[in-house]
Amino acid sequence: MLAEFCVPFAYAAHCDVLGVPEHVRPTLYHWSCARSKNPEAGGAALYRAELGLYAAVGELLDHHGLAPGLLRDLLGAHRRGVLSADEVKGLAASLFFDGHISAANQIATSLLCPFTHPEWTNRIVAEPGLLDPVVEETLRFSPAIAIGMTRVTSGERAAVAFGLASLVAHSTRVSPTASSARDITAVSGRRRGLAMRAGR
Repeated sequence: MLAEFCVPFAYAAHCDVLGVPEHVRPTLYHWSCARSKNPEAGGAALYRAELGLYAAVGELLDHHGLAPGLLRDLLGAHRRGVLSADEVKGLAASLFFDGHISAANQIATSLLCPFTHPEWTNRIVAEPGLLDPVVEETLRFSPAIAIGMTRVTSGERAAVAFGLASLVAHSTRVSPTASSARDITAVSGRRRGLAMRAGR
């Protein structure tokens, strides 16, 4: 599932948002994975991979037509004098570091919830209106990446120090009916969580 669906789907969506033409996607994918797939790689290997990714992104920006998307917006900022050429290439290259990989992992983690609980799948099929809140609930309680778990009670202030940190906002209204198995379809009346950038 991860290799045949989650990774290709996440990378294609990533490139669509950025405006990457189809014919250069395989090259960028190669260098992105070379940079990200082995967290234990030595500094020299990571440096070579980042140089390769930077060169591939530079080639894309300099010689290939971009579809509408974030990369075209960055080039527009450069033409207006807001960003230098090096800043544009650096920002563009950073967008290929890990985004599609963490997205693919999140899709896989999220799909495992209904796959391992057929009764949840049946309820979602019977009540399609549950789909959006179920997606939010899965992001909150089954994150692909979590740097610790911090309880934030109602009324408290919290600053997220890491972009990938997974903090869950709890109140007396959150998950009133959930069991220890975490029924992701029991979402009625819940507040939106920090995963959806609307935690309270």
